[in-house]
Amino acid sequence: MGAEWQAFLQALTVVAVVASAVLLAVLQLTARRWRGASLKEAAAASAVGELLVPLLGGLVALMPGASWRIGFLVAGGLVVCGLVAHVATYLRHDDTADTFDDRQVQWGLPLSAAVCLSLLAFACSTADWAAHVVAGLSVALVFSGTARAWLLLAHLDRAAGASAPLPTVSR
Repeated sequence: MGAEWQAFLQALTVVAVVASAVLLAVLQLTARRWRGASLKEAAAASAVGELLVPLLGGLVALMPGASWRIGFLVAGGLVVCGLVAHVATYLRHDDTADTFDDRQVQWGLPLSAAVCLSLLAFACSTADWAAHVVAGLSVALVFSGTARAWLLLAHLDRAAGASAPLPTVSR
């Protein structure tokens, strides 16, 4: 691995660590709003999982003597399993699904699955340019995981605002 790749992987890992730490802190602070709702828990886990692919993949790739492929294959495979579990959760709880949950299954999960499966396919490739594709897909997962978490939190805010009583002004 060249110095350029090492610098890129270090930057990717740092960005993924920061995004994961902020996401985990925000999810922990808002846990009372999404805990107990199986579909929201699955959405939160999927968002965190997408951020863990570049984090774990980058960390393993930075290990001396390790192939860059191993971390991305393992982390990407785990996220694909998590996406399948999210679909299974949706199928079990589709009677309680709201618009957010339906959109996650219609748009979010297929997009995430396409990115993760592409990452797995290119991580298996022995072509020199495959590392560039995996790097780009890893960056996409940082943005995708962050966006999925933001959409979940925005939905929770709208849902909480809809059920909260309107504030009154006393004079």
